[in-house]
Amino acid sequence: MKQYRESFFITHSAWGVVKQQIAENKLFFSLSISFGELPLKSIQMASNDTIEVKQIQRCKIINSEEIILIDANLNVNDAVIKISLLKPIFLKENLKLQVELI
Repeated sequence: MKQYRESFFITHSAWGVVKQQIAENKLFFSLSISFGELPLKSIQMASNDTIEVKQIQRCKIINSEEIILIDANLNVNDAVIKISLLKPIFLKENLKLQVELI
């Protein structure tokens, strides 16, 4: 079963798109910056009964020239999934953070 959600977001320093997809027993999450710069230490999202998340398979930043792997920890508590980056990052225009959870 595939599920897909996409939302636009605005903060005081950036705007862009958040996407969440469940496919093949994996949860894919991405955060793309269209304008500005977004400081990021962690991500929280609602858990979904469709899939039980146990670990981060990949966490990376993607731009047009390269892919940078990022270290992160996963904490699943009640109905909340929290991804904590080991080093805070600044996502800038045309960058995308992509996380694959299994």
